[in-house]
Amino acid sequence: MKTHLLLAALVLAAMRPALAADFEVTPLAQPTEPRPGWQHATDELAVQALEVEILRNIGKQTQEADYPEEARHWNWSGTTLVQVLMGANGSMKDVSVQRSSGFQVLDDQALKMVRRVPSTRIPDRLKGREVTVTLPIGFFLGSQ
Repeated sequence: MKTHLLLAALVLAAMRPALAADFEVTPLAQPTEPRPGWQHATDELAVQALEVEILRNIGKQTQEADYPEEARHWNWSGTTLVQVLMGANGSMKDVSVQRSSGFQVLDDQALKMVRRVPSTRIPDRLKGREVTVTLPIGFFLGSQ
């Protein structure tokens, strides 16, 4: 949200130079001495980038057959939250269900879909560390 506010402030400042003094614009370059909480915020963004990268790879491989036939037959749908422990070398060390979709067959398929993802590019900020990411894997039929 802060990014959106900063961008809005920059746009307004460009549109109305007289208002520029009303906004405090933070430079986009990394400060020499990080503000409190700054390290955490950038680590959090790196984890989010890793989650997006893994989800993108899952999306590239997803096929219609990934929706279990039993779930289709009974119109079962839901989202499984999958927790992945990424090793320091970038490999998936552990894949587990953090929150069930409510249907075992969907949860099992979500785990399979995550496990088949090839190696994922790890953001530089996270390299050499173990990190846990959470991935929502949704199953929804077109009529819903």
